[in-house]
Amino acid sequence: MKYNRKNLNKKNIIIISIIFLLVAFLLVIINIPIVEDSIINRIIDENMDIVAPYDKGENPEIEEEKKVYKKEHKESELKATKINVSSKQNGLNATIYKALYEKSKVYIYMTFNTDKPLEKTRYINAIFDSEYGEKKLDLQDFEIYINGKKLMNSFPDSEVFKFIDKNTVSVSYSIPLEETNDVNTGDSTNIKIKFSIPNNAMYYYLDKGNTSFDAKEYFKTKYSLSFNIKPEDDNQRVIIVNKKDNGHTLKKVIVNDNYVKIDMQIPFKQSMAKKKFYTNFIIVTDDKGREMEMSGGGGSEDKIIQIHDLINKGDIPKYINISIYKSDDPNRLNPLSSFKVNLK
Repeated sequence: MKYNRKNLNKKNIIIISIIFLLVAFLLVIINIPIVEDSIINRIIDENMDIVAPYDKGENPEIEEEKKVYKKEHKESELKATKINVSSKQNGLNATIYKALYEKSKVYIYMTFNTDKPLEKTRYINAIFDSEYGEKKLDLQDFEIYINGKKLMNSFPDSEVFKFIDKNTVSVSYSIPLEETNDVNTGDSTNIKIKFSIPNNAMYYYLDKGNTSFDAKEYFKTKYSLSFNIKPEDDNQRVIIVNKKDNGHTLKKVIVNDNYVKIDMQIPFKQSMAKKKFYTNFIIVTDDKGREMEMSGGGGSEDKIIQIHDLINKGDIPKYINISIYKSDDPNRLNPLSSFKVNLK
């Protein structure tokens, strides 16, 4: 049997048109809740990034960096002060159980727990796999205040997450404090943090097989936790440099009895959308030519911040050399930029 393709196409168009009109009519009659595009897009943007499988074997540098900051978090917890301040909102209890304040950095050690197993709550969708193969908690709207002063450019630069039991997770954060604080050593310092944890209700609904979603079901659980703590006496000094070499500008160096922190402005703005990233690496050596291991870092679109541990704690070198190399120059033959900074 031969079909008349022209007549068949006409019939298909008529059928599709009828179906479309019926669906539109039903939406009006049963009043299915309609979610604003802006809300849906925001939820998708924040929580539904497609993450490619992470291969540890192909990322040795990232794996080494993860070991460094996990070690840093563990060692800092041993020195941290017991805090124990909590706030329970919308069924999720947040507790700061320890903290360490080093003037240039704050470590916050927290637990989050629910009355029933996390997997049976909407907050399970606030736990996600990062692009580096680790679990993370979707911490949003972060703010930190030191003695009432909001630090505008201070955000967590590393996180260590783990499940404690079926109801509880622990998360620790290191937060570089970019502004110089005028807190005298020995004083009791007030630290306040504010943040939100989304319940990701849309995806909870979809996971449960629901086909409709009411925007009112999406919310962020907001927290404000405050505590007093004595700052560590780490003999800290801030050295303003503001020197430029081949597009890189060394803004300042912070030095104390434990590490040096460098603040470097790079020649361009990084962009996730344009896949434009800073891939050069920065090496710091002391006055004896010994390389100082990087133990942390962060930054922004056009700035790199790195923390390099002293070879021996308390032994501040007379000067440091900072050299920047291209990623395809592993033998360090041709530095792009270099700086010498006197520390004493």
